[in-house]
Amino acid sequence: MDNLQLLLSVLVVVSGLIKPFKKDLSKKWRLFFNIVFAVSLAWLTILVFNEKTPPQNNNSQITISDELAKHKFFEASGLYDASDFDEVIQTLDPVMTKRPDFFVNSKTYSYGLLILGISFDRTNPPLKNEDKAIDFLNKYLNQNSHVKFRNFARVNLAQIYKSMGRDQDQEKVLLEGATDNPDNVLFRALGNYYSDHNFRKAINFYGKAIEMKPNDYWSVLGLATVQFQKGLCSESKLNLQKAEELYKNDGAVDSSFEDALINDQKIYKAKCP
Repeated sequence: MDNLQLLLSVLVVVSGLIKPFKKDLSKKWRLFFNIVFAVSLAWLTILVFNEKTPPQNNNSQITISDELAKHKFFEASGLYDASDFDEVIQTLDPVMTKRPDFFVNSKTYSYGLLILGISFDRTNPPLKNEDKAIDFLNKYLNQNSHVKFRNFARVNLAQIYKSMGRDQDQEKVLLEGATDNPDNVLFRALGNYYSDHNFRKAINFYGKAIEMKPNDYWSVLGLATVQFQKGLCSESKLNLQKAEELYKNDGAVDSSFEDALINDQKIYKAKCP
């Protein structure tokens, strides 16, 4: 019996019980029963129509199919390539929340963990969320796939730790990469880290980065920076010139490097007149 049927049945019963006796009652009692009837009717109406809906089965909450999750993954990947980080989050995060099983330990789709982590870091408020960025990047690093992106994830995770003042975590994640799957980018990141903490280690890791990739002008510039900070003017001058030459020969257009080079050249002239 649905709510409307229940309400109508009660009204009929109550009306039938009271009607034969109302004419024998005094005006006062008729008023009393009318009030009781009205209050009871109001209470019954509220009770019936505010009846709680039975809790849904948890399985009914999982409404995202593999095909839909796959479609959203590829859509988010395209948005990530276009640096549209807000849209990456809005497209992929709801799917990740309901279907984490689709992404975790998947050779192909675990890449979604990486791009979502990067997006939470690189987007603007109010969507920017460093804690979520760290969580997704760590989940990605716990996968066994996409080895070529693992150091990219580590370097970005280290940058987040640095922005939060978590120096020990920054060092740890970079050193793990140096053991697991070292490359010049990771060694350069370690050089950058130790340039603020340990001069000799910074020199060592910049050297490893350059040994692995001799035309890595960023690492050469980092090495020059550490050298002039420590007063090694002649070595620094040579590496500043080398970094500029490598950059020009590479044919790249990197405004960040150009700004860093100009800034370092100004500081060098001040420290090494």
